[in-house]
Amino acid sequence: MKKIKTFSKEQNDALTTLRQADRLEELRAQNAKLQQELDEYKKRERQIEEALTFAKKAGDEYVALVKVKYALECERIERFRKNLERYRNKEQLLKAFDNDYEELRRLQTELEKSMNKGFGSVTDDYYEEKERLHDDNSVDYGDIIDENEDLLHADKISDEDLKELLEQL
Repeated sequence: MKKIKTFSKEQNDALTTLRQADRLEELRAQNAKLQQELDEYKKRERQIEEALTFAKKAGDEYVALVKVKYALECERIERFRKNLERYRNKEQLLKAFDNDYEELRRLQTELEKSMNKGFGSVTDDYYEEKERLHDDNSVDYGDIIDENEDLLHADKISDEDLKELLEQL
């Protein structure tokens, strides 16, 4: 068997003090290491806090910018809608005009066909009068008046003069 070594009380106290000093050094080293880690965590915490603050500020600016762009886009769309309505109204007016014009053309053609079919002498009279009015050889009433100036001053026109005037017409 082994023999157990025994120490005196002073040796025991010195050994205990030595062990406590070693343990105290270990705890101080561990404390320094933990303090260093804590400082690193605090530094990272500040960086994260700054990043979050920056992100919040940037996000707020972005939201404000998006609101402005949204308002401008809404205004642009509203102007486009008004222009489109104005254009559509113009298109409707032009379409209505075209439809009315086509209807008038159709009625004119229908009337001309009816007139060609059978109004008889009335149709012939119409076309003769139309040609007469558009004829370059139309009667110049000014010349007739100048030629017969003396008749204008007479109180009465004789039957012969009246017949002659009618023939000239």
